[in-house]
Amino acid sequence: MDAIKSAIWQILPNMDELDADAVAMHLLEEIGVDGPEDLKFIEPSDLPMLKPIQVRKLIQGWKATAESPNHNDESPDIPSTPPAKWVFIQFSITSPYLGCSCSPTVSWIRTGELVQNI
Repeated sequence: MDAIKSAIWQILPNMDELDADAVAMHLLEEIGVDGPEDLKFIEPSDLPMLKPIQVRKLIQGWKATAESPNHNDESPDIPSTPPAKWVFIQFSITSPYLGCSCSPTVSWIRTGELVQNI
């Protein structure tokens, strides 16, 4: 299943991990995909859970990969983990010295590190 998820993330890097899991499981269990080499046979009707543009991107990408002269089904050049995500964080601070509660600036983090205050 990891190879199928990786093939999905290669084309749709912003897809949530749970969504990629669901698509991969559907392809494996309902459609009968055995591995990444079968993805070139997927048709739009095989992916009813996705938006039309997502389906078009996946099908076009998988067919292009299969037709590539450098394509190697044994060791595909695709990521094995989901791409890094940006997460919105907001927090409040209560200060006994100031006698008030305040909300500092909103921060964005990427894989656990503070990147920038907005």
